[in-house]
Amino acid sequence: QSIIDEGERKKVKESIESTGRNIIEIDLKQMESFAGNLLQLGEPGNKVVVISNLAFSSLTTNQKQILSTESKILNIPIPVIQKCGGGSVRCMIAELI
Repeated sequence: QSIIDEGERKKVKESIESTGRNIIEIDLKQMESFAGNLLQLGEPGNKVVVISNLAFSSLTTNQKQILSTESKILNIPIPVIQKCGGGSVRCMIAELI
């Protein structure tokens, strides 16, 4: 919903799909609940999705099932960070490559 232009949305979707990653579409309300600020960690066969309680509770049953297909889900309460800091779990974890 945040990419209004259909052509641009298609380009973004194709670009992400070309990396072999799955897309779970979220709506604007879920975005405001930090559902886009989750992080998948680990290696194949041993992956964990780290997500805040607020973001997790905004997801549909189907979205949760998709996430749990190849990852264990770890949802954590961070209400102060989200309310006062404006960030979520992804902002709190350094990605090292």
